[in-house]
Amino acid sequence: QNVTEDNPRATAPKRIPLTFTIGDTFRQLATKYIRAAIHKGVPQLFNSLRTLYKNKDKVTIIQEIVLGFLKTLKDHRKFDLSDSAEEAPTSYLWVLFYLARHYNELGDSMTALQYINEAIEHTPTLIELYMIKAKILKHAGNLRAAAQQMDEARSMDTADRYVNCKAAKYYLKINMVEKAEELCGMFTREGTSAVENLND
Repeated sequence: QNVTEDNPRATAPKRIPLTFTIGDTFRQLATKYIRAAIHKGVPQLFNSLRTLYKNKDKVTIIQEIVLGFLKTLKDHRKFDLSDSAEEAPTSYLWVLFYLARHYNELGDSMTALQYINEAIEHTPTLIELYMIKAKILKHAGNLRAAAQQMDEARSMDTADRYVNCKAAKYYLKINMVEKAEELCGMFTREGTSAVENLND
């Protein structure tokens, strides 16, 4: 607790206790951690909590926390009814984003797709949403739709080499080699083959 007080902006002192606390203490600390990350709009929140998903009890608590935020933000634009100020619309968006990743991790592709589709409807200009939808579709076994979705993400920012390579790899998974080479060719240096670009 002293470390957290001495370093109020540091993430690690708030995240580390989630590894070894349980029950009500875990719920209290996780609520604060998740709320702060959603308020700030941290896309990597799920990644920071993913190791906790080995513990079913903690997964249940996390799910209850985030679903609770979903309801109060939707109905009142607040994390808690006792809050004096309303949250920005982006807080609701990041709750949807987290729940999509949460249910995808649990293997519930249908529920994950419902949340990511609502997130896209809420903010259709955020590339990360389309990338996560592609990932969910891939895990659901719909590789063709996943490739199309990743390509849609790529088309939103054609200067983003990372997303371009992701789209190319998704096309390779469905044996659309020419399409993958076409995308790689957009960032290929002179004298380098498009396929070699995938390994850069």
